Amino acid sequence: MSESTPSLIHPRVTICVLTYGNYPALAGQSIGSILHFCDRHLYRLIVGANAVGDTTRTYLENLQELGKIDRLYFSDANLNKCPMMRRMFEEIDTDYIWWFDDDSFIEEASALCLRLDWADTALADEVLWGHVFFFGHERDFSYGTDVVGFVKNAYWYGGMKPPSWAPGGKGEFDFEGKGCGDGRWFFVTGGNWWVRTHAIRQLDWPDRNLIKRNDDVFLCEAIRQQGWTFKDIGPAGVAINTQPRRGEGENIATMELQMSRHQEQPDLGGWFFPEEAAVYKRLASRVKRGIIVELGVWKGKSISEILDICWANKNEVVAVDLWPLDPNDEYFAEAHHKDIYQVFVRNLELLGHRDTVRIIREDTAHAASYFEDNSVDLVFVDADHSHEAVRRDLLAWIPKIRKNGVLLGHDYIWKEGVRTALEEVLPHKFKLVGGSLWQMLPSWEGPLPGSRGCVFLPTFQDTELLIENYAGRPELTREIDLHVYDDNFNPDEQGRVKELCKENGWFYHHYERAPHGEWTDDYHDLQGFNRFIWDGLIALGEHYDFVIKMDTDAYILEPDFYQEFAHILTGKTALAGTPEYRPTQDVMGFWSLAESYGYSYPLGDWIPHMQGGIYGLSKGALIMLKEMEFMQGRHAYFVEDGYISYCCLLIGIEFVEVNYSGSWWHPYRPQLEHLCHLKAIHPLSKSSLEEWKRLAVVEKKSQ
Repeated sequence: MSESTPSLIHPRVTICVLTYGNYPALAGQSIGSILHFCDRHLYRLIVGANAVGDTTRTYLENLQELGKIDRLYFSDANLNKCPMMRRMFEEIDTDYIWWFDDDSFIEEASALCLRLDWADTALADEVLWGHVFFFGHERDFSYGTDVVGFVKNAYWYGGMKPPSWAPGGKGEFDFEGKGCGDGRWFFVTGGNWWVRTHAIRQLDWPDRNLIKRNDDVFLCEAIRQQGWTFKDIGPAGVAINTQPRRGEGENIATMELQMSRHQEQPDLGGWFFPEEAAVYKRLASRVKRGIIVELGVWKGKSISEILDICWANKNEVVAVDLWPLDPNDEYFAEAHHKDIYQVFVRNLELLGHRDTVRIIREDTAHAASYFEDNSVDLVFVDADHSHEAVRRDLLAWIPKIRKNGVLLGHDYIWKEGVRTALEEVLPHKFKLVGGSLWQMLPSWEGPLPGSRGCVFLPTFQDTELLIENYAGRPELTREIDLHVYDDNFNPDEQGRVKELCKENGWFYHHYERAPHGEWTDDYHDLQGFNRFIWDGLIALGEHYDFVIKMDTDAYILEPDFYQEFAHILTGKTALAGTPEYRPTQDVMGFWSLAESYGYSYPLGDWIPHMQGGIYGLSKGALIMLKEMEFMQGRHAYFVEDGYISYCCLLIGIEFVEVNYSGSWWHPYRPQLEHLCHLKAIHPLSKSSLEEWKRLAVVEKKSQ
């Protein structure tokens, strides 16, 4: 997959065109009609190219160089329609998808805007639009296969009776007064259709069992099974499927194959939780045209999570395992009567990725010798979990990882050998990143950039914490300035804070606003609090290359904690911190208000923000926020971390996760023993740190 420079304006729809074979005239007619009739600001264009000829390939590559095509997916072999469609849909984040077979093309200039209007004004359960037809009986399209059984065994089956003329078909017992069910299979013809992206995501469409025959029929049945609807809009300005069917597979053999595939599902038994899969996929998605190696594959539970992404990104995926039989391990008892290697290979075939993965069947540590140093982008360690085996894998593969590459591993929580090997080879140089996953921390090499940064420390009615965590520590300000912004309105409290600043060499600023309580006392109007933080950050950004905001209940363990922020933020336009994800539906108030101000952002099910206890902003980011001046810092229901993070998302400021500082909402901070690598932690106080150290010593002595 290759990608052109994206538009700064977020479009509403992604137009997908599937091209095939040596038919350059068809590709030119379909894509040319889109370029001619559609407003470029309203759409992204993704093209899939299945076994195209040289003329078509050159035409598509030239269009991409000109910025006319946003993403281009080539496959030298014909993947068929549905597998290529899955890859094209992988990273779509617009509200809608508009699908074109290459023998469909736009005839009227109103085609795009009509569909946008219909979709935007439709009821929420209406998710698909196109030219609707129906088969009067399943035998009209089934080639004698069991299409009803396919529907009932599909993962998207919702329990509704499939179409049938027998009583009860589609829930009807007296259809049209005939004492029968409804046997009509309605479908939006597959050559051109418009769909809500969230429906594709929820259905995980196309069904992996489908190849190319009647996928349009099954899509509409899947939609019906969810209680959704689709609407007939006719051709609506599009000439649909103007040519005869082309390519192999338009026959009974294809139909029989895809109807039977549901009977054999991948056997992916293993131990890999959803939150672990999400981390693995996120890290793998950052690798483009690189090398990803997984050590210890078993049946492929974990590696299967990244195969679609790796195929789309043109990554080389390497699976390394001996697939040994260990009679002493209860978890591997299955290998006594089953060839697990063959199970893995068959799983790859069922997932459509046998050619995506290169298999090395030998000792995982020895396999590192096949790779040059600094050549691998991501290594996932999940092989033999004994101390010595993990140690050997770490020592063998760490040199193979590129600068800024990723070393990731599994089972830190569950396997003692993993823990002890990590503590020996990477003491204080790894972190937990989700479930039982661990990740090696990057090392900052070379001198610090020639930049000046500062700490922004707001305070209100928490002078005692300011004293406990920051006072009497001259080492904190030897290399970085500390600015205290005093939000107290009580003169005595102001005097205490001002004196503390004088004694400790901190810069003092008093913020003038009306008497107030904690923001939690007036949660529904955070204008004053947000404005206080917003103004302080922007004011400091005028004098420093980066600003680190810290709460008074954040504790600095190592004075050089700021160096990571310096490396990340200097010369960048970025926000750095510990990301937290909230359900989008919980924060729609912000996004609805942003839309009313003319801003838009592609919303998924979850939305990130940087936790407010410790985060940093670069000078470039603060300049952009100052120019934005969105609502002058006010917003109901949001504290500053969410408010500022969402503003950064709106204007394209990069989010960067830090590794050596950590901030969590109070109930969710990990146990301190898992945070030994951190140099600054929120929430934490000096007294709680000392108590934790005392308990750790007691526990060690008792052991």
